[in-house]
Amino acid sequence: MTLIEEFVSQWQNEDAVTGILLTGSYALEMQTELSDIDFRIIMSEAYNNPKKITEVVEGKTFSYMIGNSAFYEAMLQQQYHFNIKTEARTFYIGTIQYEKDKALSSLKNRAQEYLERPFLPLKSEAYDKLVYELYTLEEKYLKKEVHFKKVAYYLDLKRIFDIYSELLNNEKIIDIGKLNTILEDANYRSIYHYNLHIDSKFIRMWKEFENAETINFSKNIQTLIVYIRTELKMETTQEFIINPY
Repeated sequence: MTLIEEFVSQWQNEDAVTGILLTGSYALEMQTELSDIDFRIIMSEAYNNPKKITEVVEGKTFSYMIGNSAFYEAMLQQQYHFNIKTEARTFYIGTIQYEKDKALSSLKNRAQEYLERPFLPLKSEAYDKLVYELYTLEEKYLKKEVHFKKVAYYLDLKRIFDIYSELLNNEKIIDIGKLNTILEDANYRSIYHYNLHIDSKFIRMWKEFENAETINFSKNIQTLIVYIRTELKMETTQEFIINPY
């Protein structure tokens, strides 16, 4: 019996368990030696203690979330309203290992609906906040208020990518480690159902500035911001009234 089979056998004997979903790279048979084994455990509605657990079994890392259907449904809905489809994707690509009723199948169907649904239009206040943050970043580099440390530069570079993506009403990529794979690998995007609308010129510049051996911090940041401002036809100067609460 494999480690996955042992895990499923152990959990399906629990009375409160109504479904077990294998997800991630193992569900797609794309795992490597370093891949975690990811599960979603669906509990009866009486269960009200959702949690995420990571444990190592015989050298393999198991990462699994436990919750009832209402918990997962709420997560799908909440993430969608924040332009995130991580959990929807998790359920969609997953394979059912055990199901006592149709709750897990229903969740997979709901996940597909969220994954295929366009995001709601960006509200004007949210748009203004993103633009304000972009101008704040530009001002910081113009005034040279950073000490040009690589860590700060890379964080700001990633934030600029996020701001542009959000202004275009794209999905937020919360897993930084997979960003380059998502941008570079069309097959990966297709398998995991990523649908990003970011122009290739911006991506090319962004990757060049990320990988440059000699990094011109201030110039690179300003170049990207000017590009975004031009593409989205923003005013050079703009007044903002931002509600901080």
